[in-house]
Amino acid sequence: MSKASNALLLLASLGLGCDPREEPQPPPVEQPPAEDKSLRVRSVRYFHTASGVEERPEDFSANPMELFLLQDGNFIAHPGAQTSPGEYVFADVPDGTYYLKRGNSYVVTSARRVDRSYRVLGRADAQELPASTFPIKARLDIDGLEPWAEEEGGMWGSMQFVSGELDVMGTIDAYDVIPPGSTSVRGELVSYSSISAARPYRFEQTRGDRAWVNQIVPRVAGALEDGSPLRYGSLARSLYLAPFSFDGSQPLPVSGTFQELPLKQLSLNWALSSFALNAADVHPAATLNNALFSLCPAAHGVEDVGWVGFSGELFSFSLPIGYAKDVRDTFTYGNPFPSTWDAVARFEAPFGVEYSVPGADTPLTVFAIMDVYERASSLAAGPLQPLILPPRGLKLDGEDAYQARPLALGSHVISWQPPASGQVSAYSLRLRRYAVDENSRARIMDAVSFILGGQSTSVRLPPDVLKPASHYVFQLTAISTPGYSAEDTSSAYRLPTGQAHTLSGLLSTP
Repeated sequence: MSKASNALLLLASLGLGCDPREEPQPPPVEQPPAEDKSLRVRSVRYFHTASGVEERPEDFSANPMELFLLQDGNFIAHPGAQTSPGEYVFADVPDGTYYLKRGNSYVVTSARRVDRSYRVLGRADAQELPASTFPIKARLDIDGLEPWAEEEGGMWGSMQFVSGELDVMGTIDAYDVIPPGSTSVRGELVSYSSISAARPYRFEQTRGDRAWVNQIVPRVAGALEDGSPLRYGSLARSLYLAPFSFDGSQPLPVSGTFQELPLKQLSLNWALSSFALNAADVHPAATLNNALFSLCPAAHGVEDVGWVGFSGELFSFSLPIGYAKDVRDTFTYGNPFPSTWDAVARFEAPFGVEYSVPGADTPLTVFAIMDVYERASSLAAGPLQPLILPPRGLKLDGEDAYQARPLALGSHVISWQPPASGQVSAYSLRLRRYAVDENSRARIMDAVSFILGGQSTSVRLPPDVLKPASHYVFQLTAISTPGYSAEDTSSAYRLPTGQAHTLSGLLSTP
């Protein structure tokens, strides 16, 4: 026997050789990765300026997310944690509907990826002024105004203050210091009121922070169908302030010469009657209030992400209460803003519903709206009609929800039918809580909101949402916005967008 044969025998005795009786073994099967059962929530703030967009991931530490699983009618808490800046993860989430909560807001969905990002104007490092700086004053040293108009028909002159570098838009309350016919103001100290934010921001000259001061003047477009003049406020002249600093310790410096602006025109064809015809879907007792229109500058354009922030108005008007006729007229206005900005038309039809609140001396009026936001360049396509109508057939535990009724504490089911017209992107349910104060007036205390998918027709309320000894009005909103959904609210700014409310009766807890 050869040495090679002896070696093979030795290997076989040790079990290391090849046994001709063994079947060839196939390669191991590669196992598919385990299904990802996690729920990942993303939240990023996008700050928009002329130089671009800056991202700041949300820090959840001060206001963490909560998750509740709906299982057999019960709400079961499920733990989660922030895993990285701007991301919150809940592992091993079973299939089915869940309630994602942050603060007083819920998202009701079964999706595994949720984006709660949002967009704002201004620099990411902008600093809000402390509350100690209030009230804010502005010192006026200006000329070149269009002769100041006295009040007529509810319209008067005004000034708007708008920044392109910061999320700042407000009004300069100069009507008490400018006599009718005047074109200048010297050294007057007046009030400044912030509109875009709860508190204004610090201006830094070294960062190039500037602002437009725009004069709004009363105009008359034509006549309404009842013969009354159609009055509107129009941007006529503007002062573009050089970069300046402002920290609230001194009055806001407003100095310079206003410049007359070339006039633009916009022809409007608003089918307001098509909004008013749907009042009964808002609530059986709803009545049209004063419809509003405004043409607004859209900072840095709307092409990529839609309309972000509020930068004042180019022109606007408010119709008489209850006026429900169509509006067809041409309006003129000036526009001092860069060509990179756009213009957005806002159509709003508000409806009022009066409620008798036990213990209150006067009725409570709650307003619901139907509105449309559209690019001004798209208005020539035809009459402006509602993009979406209100949800219908609102019910509470299967019963009519439009009537006043007692409401037991605990869980309830809200249901509805889809709107008669329009593509629903999502629904928003808002539980508005009221109480009677020491002056015997009903006032809103707080609200809890739910965002639901566009195919939803019902939602169960968590058992701890309703508070004792309270009065509620439930507001259900149908939302129509391209790309918007309960799972992705980052597209809330895309155009065209519209919403329509329906209101419940007064629901009172023991």
